[in-house]
Amino acid sequence: MASKPVRSNTKKAKEIIRQEIRWCFAPKVRGYGKSSLDNMREAANSASHDIPKWKRSNYTDALRVVDGAYMNIATQGDMLGKIYGKDKVKKWDGEKRHEVYRHLVAREYDAMNREEAAKKAKAKRTRFAEKPVSKKK
Repeated sequence: MASKPVRSNTKKAKEIIRQEIRWCFAPKVRGYGKSSLDNMREAANSASHDIPKWKRSNYTDALRVVDGAYMNIATQGDMLGKIYGKDKVKKWDGEKRHEVYRHLVAREYDAMNREEAAKKAKAKRTRFAEKPVSKKK
């Protein structure tokens, strides 16, 4: 009987990855920023300071954050084990573990930034749409 393939894009897996980001960049841990996402943005700007902004994306910035050891690489096995299973992850070499970890973190960082931008855009649209212009006579 073939086992069901593990998917890293399930809601549960995405939440595990986001917990990792929140834990590594918590304001209590980093001591700056308003949120974990703000702190990771700060680290991304630091890690990618030598690249022109027009060549950067949230995804590539997050890859540089992971490679620059801004995140706790020692916990990557725990996060991957929760998603793929500890026995399967133990069979992976260090390079594969790191590649999968950095891809997952970068993907979720990009998604978190897009979600925040969408919320801000929606708030801006609704703020202006709520107040109809009234004519005074």
